[in-house]
Amino acid sequence: MSALQLLATTAPTSQDFNDFVDQLEYGNQHVFDYFDELVGQDLSDQQRTFLLRTSILDRFNAGMVMRVMDDTDGQSLLSSLLSMGLFIAPVDPSALWFRYHPLFSVYLRHLLTCTTQENQRELHQRAADAWLELDDAEEAAKHAVAAEDPERINRVLSLHGRKFFTEGQFILLQRCLDALSQDQIAQDPTLTLLRAWVAQGQYKFDEVENWLSAAENRLQASMSEDTQKAVHGEFSAIRAQVAMNYGDGDRALILAREAIEQEARFLPTSRVAAASVIGEALFVRGELEEALARMQDTEHLARAHQAHQNVLWALCQQSEISVAMGLLQKAYNIQERAFQYAEDNQLNHLPILEFLFRIRSQIMWEWHHLESAERCALQGIEILEAQGERWYVQSYTSLAKVAHARGRQSLCADYIGKIQKMLAAGDYHLDWVANAQATMLSYWDAVKDQDAIQRWLTVAPPCDPAVATNHFHQCNGRNRARA
Repeated sequence: MSALQLLATTAPTSQDFNDFVDQLEYGNQHVFDYFDELVGQDLSDQQRTFLLRTSILDRFNAGMVMRVMDDTDGQSLLSSLLSMGLFIAPVDPSALWFRYHPLFSVYLRHLLTCTTQENQRELHQRAADAWLELDDAEEAAKHAVAAEDPERINRVLSLHGRKFFTEGQFILLQRCLDALSQDQIAQDPTLTLLRAWVAQGQYKFDEVENWLSAAENRLQASMSEDTQKAVHGEFSAIRAQVAMNYGDGDRALILAREAIEQEARFLPTSRVAAASVIGEALFVRGELEEALARMQDTEHLARAHQAHQNVLWALCQQSEISVAMGLLQKAYNIQERAFQYAEDNQLNHLPILEFLFRIRSQIMWEWHHLESAERCALQGIEILEAQGERWYVQSYTSLAKVAHARGRQSLCADYIGKIQKMLAAGDYHLDWVANAQATMLSYWDAVKDQDAIQRWLTVAPPCDPAVATNHFHQCNGRNRARA
């Protein structure tokens, strides 16, 4: 297919598009000749300038064109190009907003990078300011990052950073924060909280304390006693969540109760997070009914703040608590609410969805719906792909259980081998370890590998029945009893 034919196609396939991009990257002469002829011969200098400057925009209207062009003649230029039937299409039925054909946009952006006549940083700065005026925070943030402009990034985050966080836009938020220096973040409690919660949300637990400590050291001399108290309270909320991640429920409960007593001055969801940790800590203690009630309260509080991540987490916790209570149908119904909430709010990219798929896989396995259990485990792996294989332990455990239930012992052995390597190489929460080892012991017992069971007993986590009040300590105790 020629470049002209490809551009004339209203809906090129993804493979066509990828092939075309590859051709541009490698300088395919046929493609460049076609576009060079179009842009070089059929258009005026002013029209070519229009194309280059507006190529940075995913969509545009006359007002946006004039801001980025820095030219009050933007409307007539746009009209002239539209009348030529150039590769510009309306975005919606109103025909007020337009975009370039994706393939033509690729070419124009490539051409822009090759010219020294345009200051791309200035173009992105103008675009960022224009999108802010239109209250489109996402587009403003993208252009501020592209301009490598810390001042504009700070402005966007001060106005909209909390919204990015509550809506679960972690990738965009991280791109903004990555463009700021550590000192810029450390001198602002809100930026520090956003940076730390993004790390927590991406399972980078060891980074959280680094950001919090840096801010405390930077701010200590400049804050009033009242402000220090407020900062300490909100920092305690995220420290409580990290403590839960590491299995220290007692410390988590202390920190969460500290946090929930303080007004959330910098990040409104801090008290929501603290309430969630209290519910989670009660679950760990085995106080299931109170834990469930706390998580229901947390869900309502999170919805009031439109804190999507916290809503999903509260629903996942309610489902897991219901499973622990033996209420599988109730757990399934809660999961349905969580899946619907994620769909309604376009949250299917969040790492927390792995948790939801994992619990769903567990219920499907309990009901012996093995195909569904396997599919859920694989979807969990797909969601966590960016976080790395070390976080696949739970999903591999589910897949091993499914393989074992189907009598596919060779496949089960493969998953067991992966799990063993991962447990040996990393420090995991006892809950994860106990669940994985329960599956390992079941497999070894089925294949009569007594040597493997004996080896496990020499390295098995200790268990004191007197203090085994929560589900993962009890699971660990049952593992020892079975062995």
